[in-house]
Amino acid sequence: MTPFAGRWRVRRRIFDGVSGLRPWFEGTAEISSDRFEEAGVFHHPGHDLPAQRMYWLEREARAVRVRFPDHRPFISLTHEATQTVEHRCGDDLYRGRFIFADDRRWVETWSVRGPRKDYRSISHFLRI
Repeated sequence: MTPFAGRWRVRRRIFDGVSGLRPWFEGTAEISSDRFEEAGVFHHPGHDLPAQRMYWLEREARAVRVRFPDHRPFISLTHEATQTVEHRCGDDLYRGRFIFADDRRWVETWSVRGPRKDYRSISHFLRI
């Protein structure tokens, strides 16, 4: 069982370089041995929307492989306290950074660039 299994409070800020807007997300994440599920509310200026995401987790000897719901590969995370990952989706490049402070909190940041995308996000996870 992963030391990160359990429920987490999630707060995410998004900095959209295209629109200049600053939406945010707040909700919870549930991590089990084989999946990551997140659900909450996406607060966009003027309206709130329900939001969710899910990834499959595959444990390996020295990493956890993260896959999209259709099982396509996304990223791999090692046991390092701080790590950087990349994922290319068509013409868009996703650069992520994970900072695992301890088994009670971590920070996840993304910088996304592409022909129609330009945003950064920062997510704070705190164990419930």
